[in-house]
Amino acid sequence: MIFEKPPHCNANFTEQRVEIDQMALMLKALGHPVRLRIVQELANLEHCCCADMCECFTQSQSTISQHLSVLKEAGIVDFEKDANKSCYSLNHNALYNIQLVMGELLQLKNTEAKDG
Repeated sequence: MIFEKPPHCNANFTEQRVEIDQMALMLKALGHPVRLRIVQELANLEHCCCADMCECFTQSQSTISQHLSVLKEAGIVDFEKDANKSCYSLNHNALYNIQLVMGELLQLKNTEAKDG
């Protein structure tokens, strides 16, 4: 049986699937309070090493390192090895993309409310 895409569906669904999957990964990573706080701390800094970041938290260095790894895998933070230190910085493009997608969703919701 062959299913046809309903006319109300987005025509670029397959192309956008990867983008949607990446967006879901980023939002999931931001869904943990410690990771969200890490992002807030990094927003105030150009870059920061894991040991310095640990001074802002009560969790162990290994826990903070695991959270930073999740944020890195999601593309929210960038990682750079600097001599013996692991340096992290915010990926501002990723945060901007999250802002754009959330703005589009809010705009769609507002449009539906006005039309409905």
